[in-house]
Amino acid sequence: MVSESSSHHSDNSHHSDSSHHSESPPAHPSVKRGRGRPRKPPPSRSPSPKPKAKRGRPTREMVKQRLEAGKRRNPARGNAALGGQRASPIVVDEDNDAEGDGSQPDTTPTRPQVPRKRKVDGRQVRRPRQGPGQRPLYAYPSRPAIDAASFEADLAAGAGRDPNTAASWSEADEADQVLALKSDVWMNLWRVSLHHFRRSPDDLFTWGLRFSDGRVGTLRSLVQLMVHPIWGRSLDLMRYFIQKAVFLRVENHMIPMGPLSPALLSTLVGDRDVEEEWEKGAIASMAVRYWSHAGPERDGTENVNALAKEMERRMRGQRRPADGLRDDRLFNLQIEDIDLLWECLNSMARDAFFPASVEEYYSGFTQAVVGRWGQLPPESDDQLRSWMRMSELGRRGARLRGEPDFPAADLEAHWNKVPYWLGDGCDNRFEETMIEQGGSTPDVRDQDVRDETWGEGSQYPVGPMSEAEWETRVRWLATREENWF
Repeated sequence: MVSESSSHHSDNSHHSDSSHHSESPPAHPSVKRGRGRPRKPPPSRSPSPKPKAKRGRPTREMVKQRLEAGKRRNPARGNAALGGQRASPIVVDEDNDAEGDGSQPDTTPTRPQVPRKRKVDGRQVRRPRQGPGQRPLYAYPSRPAIDAASFEADLAAGAGRDPNTAASWSEADEADQVLALKSDVWMNLWRVSLHHFRRSPDDLFTWGLRFSDGRVGTLRSLVQLMVHPIWGRSLDLMRYFIQKAVFLRVENHMIPMGPLSPALLSTLVGDRDVEEEWEKGAIASMAVRYWSHAGPERDGTENVNALAKEMERRMRGQRRPADGLRDDRLFNLQIEDIDLLWECLNSMARDAFFPASVEEYYSGFTQAVVGRWGQLPPESDDQLRSWMRMSELGRRGARLRGEPDFPAADLEAHWNKVPYWLGDGCDNRFEETMIEQGGSTPDVRDQDVRDETWGEGSQYPVGPMSEAEWETRVRWLATREENWF
């Protein structure tokens, strides 16, 4: 009976529900029927979790354990690694320094300035950022030292058989050199330049580039930039980008130009001798257009192109008027120019263009050569003084001969075959800078009067010009409106 009544009751309820739905008024046309909201899940019957306990002050033992765990996770890098705690990814040359001078390379990373705040440009394409565990420290490739005897012979040939016939070396020059060599930065500069580029550092300060800053810190930062792989061991490429930094800083500065690459020089000139003036002018015009519209950043690697764009982006709207009469043509190196290159290269490292920063590349170099640092030429202070003296006399002799401000390796190609100043579109300031300022440093007579000590009692060392010729030259220079020295 119970089952029949319940069955009857269910049938009636079903009938009433169906009739109720059939008699309901139609929905408004604007209302669309859809699926109903999902029902909320029933509340969990499991017991509620215990409230988290409040963190108290860490004990001394807890702090000690965290510090030890952090050291295990992050091995020594940067300054800590340079201080003697060697990181394992760096390959260290274990050769001893028994025959060297016992000195050590400059291992302290010298940042040019406090880093600028990075300006993020939404239009600039950024590469995926790498985590700290994916960036290995740089292992500088091993290479033999240069042949010191051969290099010294080249310096002696440039200075002349008898240096007194080309230029002279005064007591003031000797005193200046002794004062300069009290800092180890000059030894670092020569050893790094000769070992990495296989060229004298004086070749860097040519083509109008001048070290006018006078700060030891600027030279230290410059040395650490030398070993960065973006230059491809090309001193000419590094010089060009230093000049580009000056060009982007100084308003209305002439464009930087340098020696053509062997491939481009072969394309323009080939093996033939260029004798006619019009032919030299035609070739020079094509070379000037190359530097004006392309340059190394256009036909170089992707990293070189990215460096040029990063420099231009950072210096957009930052140019300043020239301070002196010749600052718009001479590339006077300042600390902010090194700072610009330093920050751009480190920014590219953060964007995965390079696996390491400037500091890490230099750290890898110093740890690779620290075992034989004293064996790298120049091997002693006396040898460094001798080489610096011969290099200086060679530049003075080149200036007295009227040669342009080129390294000896560039004279044949860019003085005889492709003189840029003969090309259409060449800035008139270029010829003036290269010819009139030939030689990176004024000769001794110019040094004696560089502070405008034109009065009586000036002592002039014996040289190729007679006293009358020298007085005539001094009067001619004094009448010029430009700051010659």
